[in-house]
Amino acid sequence: RINIRVRQRIKQGAIEETIQLLEQYPDWKPEAKAALGYSEIEHYLAGDVSMESLIDLWTLHEVQYAKRHLLWWNHRPTIEWIDAEDSAQKDA
Repeated sequence: RINIRVRQRIKQGAIEETIQLLEQYPDWKPEAKAALGYSEIEHYLAGDVSMESLIDLWTLHEVQYAKRHLLWWNHRPTIEWIDAEDSAQKDA
């Protein structure tokens, strides 16, 4: 799903958005550019990576981020997890 979402974000204009932000904010702080997607797109725009490498890197970084979140949440014993799909079926 993450790979599909990355590809959708590119189709929806993530590259154009990054170009616009870089033009509008030439002194864009490194912390802001560190957000997932922007740094990978910057490497693509600089010619450091191909489009396919951009997608692969961005997907990898999103997967790593998702795993870190799951690890963090899974160490919270008071969290009660529900299956969103199961819940939606009960409401139908």
